[in-house]
Amino acid sequence: MLFSNASTALAGSVAGVQMYSTNGAPGADPIIRVRGIGSISSSNKPLIILDGVPYDGDISSINPSDIASMTVLKDAASNAIYGARGANGVVMITTKRMVIQAMLRLLSMLNGIQIALNSTI
Repeated sequence: MLFSNASTALAGSVAGVQMYSTNGAPGADPIIRVRGIGSISSSNKPLIILDGVPYDGDISSINPSDIASMTVLKDAASNAIYGARGANGVVMITTKRMVIQAMLRLLSMLNGIQIALNSTI
């Protein structure tokens, strides 16, 4: 399915994730709440992890055609992995480029094992 940005791809796909807009400006980033409002004074934004690295930019600036998968952690799993930073939930995004790099590393590792086995025989 085609989406105009990554935040619209997330909308309606996970139970308990709330998305709303504070203004009607086209292209404006919606506010995402994974675990509700947990603090009055600090941010309630979820932690966004892009290819295993924390991402501080807007989620709508990620090209939706580059996204391979999106996973939302909203329970104790987010706290167990990311500690206090994951208290408001975690949105994990894996791009297609990362999937290809992981497959290339696996092939390289398997090739190295094959070479090592052939040299010992």
